This record gives sequence, C-alpha cells and structure tokens, in this order.
Amino acid sequence: MDDLYNKAISFYNEGEYEEALDAIRNSSMATSKDGQNLIRECEKLILEQYVYLIKEYIEQQDYLNASRKKEEYKTKYGSNPKIENIIIPYVSVMVDQKECSEHQISNNQSQQSVKRKLPLYRKLFCMKRTGLIIIAIIALSLISLLGYRSYKSTAIEEEYQRQMAIDTYSGATPEYAIEKEQEEFGLEVSNDVPNPTVGSTIIGFEYYGMINEKYPIVMRLGWREPNEIGGSYYYVKNGRNNTLELSGSMNSNDYMILKEYNSAGEHTGTFEGKWSMDSYSGTFTNYKGVKMPFKLYRETTATNNSDITFNSYQNSRFNYTITYPSFLNKRQESENGDGCKFYMDDNTYLIVSGMYNALDESIISRYNEYKSKSVTYSIQKDNWFVISDYTSNGNIFYTKTVLQNGVFFTATFYYPAKDKDKYNSVIKKIFTNFPLKSNTSSVSNSLSSFFSKNVGKYPSDINLLEFPLLKTRLIALVGNNNYNFIKTYFQVVTPIKLGFNKNPNLYEVSGGEEHNCMSNNTTIVYNQQLDNLTVQLIKEGSDPFIFQEKKDDSPFE
Repeated sequence: MDDLYNKAISFYNEGEYEEALDAIRNSSMATSKDGQNLIRECEKLILEQYVYLIKEYIEQQDYLNASRKKEEYKTKYGSNPKIENIIIPYVSVMVDQKECSEHQISNNQSQQSVKRKLPLYRKLFCMKRTGLIIIAIIALSLISLLGYRSYKSTAIEEEYQRQMAIDTYSGATPEYAIEKEQEEFGLEVSNDVPNPTVGSTIIGFEYYGMINEKYPIVMRLGWREPNEIGGSYYYVKNGRNNTLELSGSMNSNDYMILKEYNSAGEHTGTFEGKWSMDSYSGTFTNYKGVKMPFKLYRETTATNNSDITFNSYQNSRFNYTITYPSFLNKRQESENGDGCKFYMDDNTYLIVSGMYNALDESIISRYNEYKSKSVTYSIQKDNWFVISDYTSNGNIFYTKTVLQNGVFFTATFYYPAKDKDKYNSVIKKIFTNFPLKSNTSSVSNSLSSFFSKNVGKYPSDINLLEFPLLKTRLIALVGNNNYNFIKTYFQVVTPIKLGFNKNPNLYEVSGGEEHNCMSNNTTIVYNQQLDNLTVQLIKEGSDPFIFQEKKDDSPFE
C-alpha cells in the first residue's frame, strides 16, 4: 500500500470524504479492488453530504447557498439524479387537489385574472380609461337610481385616480400594486369594528382557520356599508397570490352569507354562518354541492396566549417527542420519516427533525458553523445550542439543536417579527424540554435484559440485528451504510456471550463473511453497567474501525 492510500484511509476515518476521494484516485491502489471499494464508498458519502447540506439550506430558506451547493456538486462530480431532483423553492406553492380546493385558481394565472370582484359600479370604473367619462356618467345614473346613499360624486374622481394608479403599477407584483392602492386610497385593513358612517373607506378583518378541519385558509373581509361585504380568501397550501373573491351580506342577527367567485366571475362556493369580531364559523358549500364545516378566527384571537393549547408529536424513527401549539393546525410529514412541519400559514410554522451524526461532529463544531453567520442571538451549553436571527423576508426564526446518542435533534420555529412578544411563552413551551425522549433507564434495562435472556443464542435465532432498540442505536452509532455492511456480512456468527475480555459486564457477539470471515467482520459489545455499545468493523483491506457511544469505555483495549 502506498502513502496516498494510507492517507485516503486516514481522511475517510476522519470523515473527510472529498479529501479521501482525491487521495485514493491519485494512488497506485486506485484500480485495485480495495481502492475501487473505497472510491465507491467515498462517492456515496459525498453525495449524502451534499444532499443534506442542500436540504438544510432550503429548510433555512437560504436558497442562494442551496443553489451554489447544487452547482458545486455538478461542477465537481457531474450530474446525479438525487441532486438534480432537489427542487429549490423560491416560493413554496403546493396545489391541493382535494374537492375542497379543486376550484382554486392555478398558480400561473396572470395578475388580471386575480383582480378583486367588485360591485357593479366599481367594475364599470375598472375598465380601460378609453370611454371612461361616458361610463362614469352611466354609472352615476345607476347609483342614483339604486339609491346608494353614502357615495358622493368624489368617488368618480377617486376611481379614475385609482385605475390610473393600478395601470401605473401593472408591471409590478400584485402585492406592490395592492400596497400602493391601499396607501393612496386608505384601503388598508383595520382592526376596528365596521362603522356604517364610514362611507367609501373599506374597514375589515383578517381571519385564519380551516375548512372541514383539513384545509387551512386565510380570509380577508371588508365593509363599505353595514350589510355589504366583499373580500377574498386563499388556501394556505396554494399561497397568498392565489385568491378566490368573496361578495355577500349579513343580516341583523350577524348571520353572514358570502358567495365565492373564481377569476371568470363564476359562482363556485358559499360560506354561511355566524360572524363576530373575533370569529366566523358555519358551513361551506363547494362547487360540487358538498357541505363542510368551517371555523375561522381573527389573528388576535387565534394566537391569544391565554387560549393556546398544545399537542404532542412523536417521531417513531428517532424516538423523540415535541410539544407544539394547536394553532399550527396543519402538518406535513417528511418523506424519510425523520420529522414533520407544522404550520398556520406561510409565515408561522415549526419544523422538527432528527439526523444521524454520520460525520461524527461535535455539538460545538455544529454551533460554530451557525454562529459564523453573525446571528442576532446564540448560546451553547452541554450537548445543545440555540440560534435566533431574522430571515431574508424579515421574519424571525428560533432554532434549538441537541446532540444525543449519536443523533442531532433540531427544531426551528418561524414567525413574523411583529408577533415577537406574543410568542415568547410559546417558544418556552416548545423548546424547554425538547427533545423529550423515552426514559433512559427503561431503555437500557430493556437492552440489558434482551442480551441477558439471549445468552448462548445465535443472532439468526432471535433476529438480533432487527431488534428495535439495538437497531436504532446501531444505526445512530455507525450510520446507515455501515449498518447495511454489518447485515450483509453477518453470515458466520458466534452466539451471544457474557464476559468479553474477562469483564463480567460485557456482552459480545460477532459475525463475518462466509469463507472470508477475517476480512469482513463485525464485533458488537454491550456494557450493561455503562449502557454503552461499542462496534468494531473490519473491512477487507482496511484497518479496524471502532465506534463507541461513550469514549471512556474501550472494551477492545
């Protein structure tokens, strides 16, 4: 073996897989069986690292660095489907095809198709400026005949100026046009009670909630007359730019009926129910005639600290639990089962996950990586750290990461900066005891009793490597690739023994490749006194690898 091969092995053992790959490719061992195996292993681990880093950047909404990492891999190693298929969402929009949102407008419609549905007299004034004066005269006559009391002739000039403003901003984003419209004509949403004397100023509310306890929506309502109501709403999954328009009325008993219209002006659904300043609930009928309950709350009451209740989420893959507020009433499990996303809307959500410490990082090195970005707040103690800072869109994130039994547990809560004081107690509740784990003593006793009652038995008789408590800890300790290596070559095996190296606390079992047992071999040692697993791997052509849960327990020495 040449020096470059030895250097590659050293880099590999330290988790420096790219350096290891460079070294082995330049080694005289590159074309040997051992060299080829090491190259494949390095390439596989490098790919896993890049996939993890890209997804980590995406979770942090750092899309620029995610794109850079994606391009960096392609430049260094060429195209790979696992990298190419990662979508970097500059705006995350997921279309729900369920019956409740089948009628929702598509994400690629033009700005013109999502304009507000307006009463007749406003629709007329929203036409092109050509012929505007003639239309205005007709509209005035209609207003007079229909008895609209509160609208004075100044509304014509306002409407003309408003249309001019919208045309001026037509090349900008819908949000910018609406913001300018609100700024110039006093149309911004207020938290005041509707007042019949307001006249041409829209007063309104914003509500959050769910249809059929499945579909999160955000609804905005506005009043021009005590009983004349307009507005819009959108499904959280489809994003705030994909709105459906609302128009309706409310009787003297505060019973509100709102008809829903799509971009073509077609009636596609109806909300009916009891309205109050703080809530709106009742029955929603979709375009198929299917009736479903809905319940909405104003933002101020949806997250009122005194009314907040909490739920628990348990992750079976990594055996952890987190407490989360019930107003995050929609959840999305991750594809690989490592965690979940809980959200109320695009700005308020919680992401939690577990990840094996495959690179054998320390909690301090992970902390320093985050802290190097000059964050607003950071603290590190024992086996955990907390980071908090502003996102690129001005929201706040609060992250806690814990290293425990070879697994990084991370939870991140995102919320609007304006709600900072409101969520202080919520953050304390979520993060103080995260991650809640199963009682350590009960787990260790179970593993100890498992080895104790199976002394003298062969691994194949008890399906040793699939025993859940052992399997979880083995994967956390050696990583998925090495665990698969153990399973593959655990062919010629010894029975479970007590008293390894004459220590009465050590259980030991080993297995290796048939007809090549000394080249591909695994020894598993469990210390019942310290509740510690140690694994020694021997791979053909390599020095032994030793993995320890606790560094101060070295049974092979």
